[in-house]
Amino acid sequence: VRQDGFLAHNHYQPHDVSKSLTSTEFRASVSPMSPLRRPLGPLGCEWTRIKINPIGEYEGYVQIESGLVPHGRGTMVWKDGNVYRGEWQNGQMHGELGEYWSAVDESLYRGNWYKGKRQGQGEYWLDGENRDGERYKGGFLDGEFSGYGEYRLKSGNILYRGEWEHDKWCGRGIVYWRNGSIKYDGFWENGIKNGIGTWYRSNGALAYRGEMKDGKFHGHGKYYSP
Repeated sequence: VRQDGFLAHNHYQPHDVSKSLTSTEFRASVSPMSPLRRPLGPLGCEWTRIKINPIGEYEGYVQIESGLVPHGRGTMVWKDGNVYRGEWQNGQMHGELGEYWSAVDESLYRGNWYKGKRQGQGEYWLDGENRDGERYKGGFLDGEFSGYGEYRLKSGNILYRGEWEHDKWCGRGIVYWRNGSIKYDGFWENGIKNGIGTWYRSNGALAYRGEMKDGKFHGHGKYYSP
């Protein structure tokens, strides 16, 4: 799994943040949205378009009595090209569905948000414009891959399916050969094999079953000859 700028803890901060092209259903519009197409807003909020100097421009619902704070559905386009379109709460990206396009690495995230961070369930593409490259789908916590999820290669084949923590394989997980068969099924710590696991050859034949430590055979186990 590639480590890139988007996976950093502060990727959601304005100075890190996409051009106006996100997905078809969430494309940021240059012109104000027609009132007939606007989603219903929260009570006490009005739809508006404001410039937030020197950061960028926001169009969507804002809390009038709180000083034009984004709240409800809206789009933020930062001057450095990053775009977020989705739900806001008290000035933070927050809600069931939001898309964030990063101009830094052209990645795209679509899913749940919690107080300005990716949290809940979502999908992340390394190539956000074409959405046909490596991608992750699953759980997020504090902006990181966390919980159960799967990582696919550009070919569409699954590389890993299982548990994650801090963007790393951690817990029970399965790694696959390029032909789709299971390569390793076992436990991980910080992206390294640790605990009980089972190795398979690319033809599906059993190779090893037993204990692992720091990615190596260690402790009780049995090796099976080809």
